[in-house]
Amino acid sequence: MLKQRIITALILLPIALAGFFLLDGGAFALFIAVVVVLGAWEWARLAGFDAQPLRIAYAALVAVPVSYTHLTLPTTPYV
Repeated sequence: MLKQRIITALILLPIALAGFFLLDGGAFALFIAVVVVLGAWEWARLAGFDAQPLRIAYAALVAVPVSYTHLTLPTTPYV
């Protein structure tokens, strides 16, 4: 179990660092949105939603406010 977690961390660490430091604007927002929705998927499993359709529905339910926030808030960069 620990070996699998270490391998997963070694694979995801470069992806996360590249996303944090190399993306800007809309690409960064999309990256963070994907991370949030994947987190919702995992949280649904931890919360006891054993059926895959329930986890998909929960992740989609989380994706709606994330998308709405991105589409309605101004995208002025902070300087």
